[in-house]
Amino acid sequence: MKAKSTVSLSGCSFYIGYAAAVIEAAYVNIGVDFVLTSARDSIHGTGSLHYTGNAIDARTRHLTKTQGDTILAVIKAELEPLGFDVIDERGKTGAPHFHVEFQPKLGEKFIETVP
Repeated sequence: MKAKSTVSLSGCSFYIGYAAAVIEAAYVNIGVDFVLTSARDSIHGTGSLHYTGNAIDARTRHLTKTQGDTILAVIKAELEPLGFDVIDERGKTGAPHFHVEFQPKLGEKFIETVP
């Protein structure tokens, strides 16, 4: 993984560390670098999970549409059932990226407990 020099990982949750590993594997699998562009840094919207260490952004500007679509499908399939939201923000002006946050909803569990 590579990261912008302004990225701060201090205080990020275990869950976000897990997500970063999944994202990196998806990027590496198609032969491109995973560049982390934001974690607990920068300015985000009110209530953003970046501020609590539960969100990260992954650069997409160096990907072809096919590469981006492939990575997006993989990380959605791997992370969303575990309580993550994976948001495609490639259409955003100036800073296209994938936004990944840990925010489990009803029925989503990071760890399934068994008897």
